[in-house]
Amino acid sequence: MVKSFWSKAVVIIGFIGLMSLIMVMSIKSFNAELDTISLVQWVACASCGHYYMEQLGNRPAKCKECGEEALWPAMRCADCNVMVSINLRKYNPEGREPYCITCGSGKLVKITEEGSQKPPPP
Repeated sequence: MVKSFWSKAVVIIGFIGLMSLIMVMSIKSFNAELDTISLVQWVACASCGHYYMEQLGNRPAKCKECGEEALWPAMRCADCNVMVSINLRKYNPEGREPYCITCGSGKLVKITEEGSQKPPPP
């Protein structure tokens, strides 16, 4: 009778330990997968206006051209075809949607590689 109780207890404790180990390993591998996801997108410097494809993590990032911490995601103005840096520090305090700094238009489009949404040459 006593032997049966202890063998059940050992099995239950072993099962709980195994499940805990599986959970810890799952969480660690899930976090590692999140860290390796990268998104390459069009970016533009709010300081010098240079734009290019870049993996953008922290915002603003450092511009390769001028070295300023002014690199933000970019969109293209549908009216004048200028690349616009979506500087959230500028637009959020103004309380309005991003707009083209050249013509003032609010018609900004996502930049893709096909058709008319391809960015103009630098």
